[in-house]
Amino acid sequence: MWLGTAKTLRDNNKLWFKKEPVVYTQGVQVLGLMGTCSGFIANKPNYIVTAAHCVNRFQITYGAIFHDGTLRMATIVAKGDFPEKGGDWAILKVNTRGYGISILEPHIEDVKSHTIVEHFRSDGMDENGKGSPEKRSRGIFLGVRKKEVRVAMAIRPGDSGGPLVLEDGRIIGIASAGYFPAGIPYAHFTPLKQVVDRLNILDQTEDKR
Repeated sequence: MWLGTAKTLRDNNKLWFKKEPVVYTQGVQVLGLMGTCSGFIANKPNYIVTAAHCVNRFQITYGAIFHDGTLRMATIVAKGDFPEKGGDWAILKVNTRGYGISILEPHIEDVKSHTIVEHFRSDGMDENGKGSPEKRSRGIFLGVRKKEVRVAMAIRPGDSGGPLVLEDGRIIGIASAGYFPAGIPYAHFTPLKQVVDRLNILDQTEDKR
């Protein structure tokens, strides 16, 4: 499996970097006591999604830096059961609008193995929502196993919480961890089904107020 994936990475490398990066709503830097992580605006304009391991159970309020450098305060409103598989997600609420929304795709059963995907760092977007080459990573979607999305891709410290994006701009996962078995980079991403379900509940609660 390792050799086959390495060959696919090598054969597609030139093709990938000839393509324009996908376009999607700008990311957000999440600042907390545990350091800086990546994140992104959800499908509701005043919610931010990041990784659960980026938030501290003793901290409620976080800083959120948007693409234009604006700093807003964000409050944690929901969190997955990390380190349970599929539970590495957190939702923050920020009292601001006007930055657009992301297209979240909770149903990834139809995503084919070896589909090209991209991951963006929180500080890797310009004002048009495009990722600069040095702040984005391209890789190969390998499938879902044990409630985690597996991708042949290298991710670095600070990437956690960032989005995994299809070429059409749909976000299908949240960066959770990276590994290098047999010297080949692999990354795990959290699927979005739990996140989307909780966002819908939060939205219904807002409507009733």
